[in-house]
Amino acid sequence: MKVWLEAAVLHGCFHGDVHAGNLWVLDDGRATYLDFGIMGEVTDEWRGLLKDLFYTSMIDGDFTRIARAFKRVGAFGEDAGTDEEVGARLAMAFGPMLDVGLAQVSLSESSRASSR
Repeated sequence: MKVWLEAAVLHGCFHGDVHAGNLWVLDDGRATYLDFGIMGEVTDEWRGLLKDLFYTSMIDGDFTRIARAFKRVGAFGEDAGTDEEVGARLAMAFGPMLDVGLAQVSLSESSRASSR
C-alpha cells in the first residue's frame, strides 16, 4: 500500500496489479515495480483527490471534502446528492478501512470486498 500510494500521490503514476511478485526492493532500499502491463498516470485533479482523502483520514474525518473532490473530477454527478449525503455514504464505505490504518489494509481483501 505504501509504495502504491507514494507513487500515485507524489509521482503521479500507478500500477494496476500490485502484489508481492510485481514489487522488488533494490539493494539501496528503493522499491521498484515489475510487469508494466497495467500502468497509468494520475492527473493533478485525481492526485488532489487522493491528497484530500489522506487529509480526511488522518486529520478530521470530513468526508464531505472527499465528496466535493469526487464531484470535482467528475466521478459523481450533481444528482448524486449533497456533499453531506455523498460524504456520509463514503464514510460508511471507507471509514472502517481507515479506522484500522493503511498499514493493515490488504489490497487483495479490498478488491474482493469491492467485487461482491
